[in-house]
Amino acid sequence: MLETKILVVEDEAAIADMIEIILRKEGFTNITICHSVACALKKGDFDFYLLDVMLPDGTGLDIAKTIREKSDAPIFFLTAKVSDADKLKGFMSGADDYITKPFNPLELVARVKVHLSRYQKQVPTKKSLRI
Repeated sequence: MLETKILVVEDEAAIADMIEIILRKEGFTNITICHSVACALKKGDFDFYLLDVMLPDGTGLDIAKTIREKSDAPIFFLTAKVSDADKLKGFMSGADDYITKPFNPLELVARVKVHLSRYQKQVPTKKSLRI
């Protein structure tokens, strides 16, 4: 599980850095950080996606829809958008989980591990997927 490829798309550098630090402390080493939709869409396949909704050049919702066209990998939203309507939009775009800011880093890691464990049991052999 720890060789898992994770994409974090977060426009606030301090939050992206914190997420990377807490994931690395838990043993995840293959983490890619993007600060925009454009960056995220240029990247390849990942085993896990952690997306902000509000980005400078679009939304994480669009990224999630693109990912879902080709992959069943877990997608989480980590966002300041807290309304029920926003949460429903997130789930309708393909999210497996929706976490609002501020968030508990330990809870985030626990959720990531649970979803990755389930996903990796379902997909024992990975195919190269491109977003």
